[in-house]
Amino acid sequence: QQVLQAADENGWQRCYSCRRLVELDIGCNHITCHCGAQYICAQRWKTCTC
Repeated sequence: QQVLQAADENGWQRCYSCRRLVELDIGCNHITCHCGAQYICAQRWKTCTC
């Protein structure tokens, strides 16, 4: 529970595929999870309209 609370406080997201915590540290907005799922702007890759 403490890890999930820290995740909430720090804005970390959970992977839509495997539910692992993912965080963008530095770099571009494209994130690839360990399971292979891809994100941009906390949404599935190629679904963000920004």
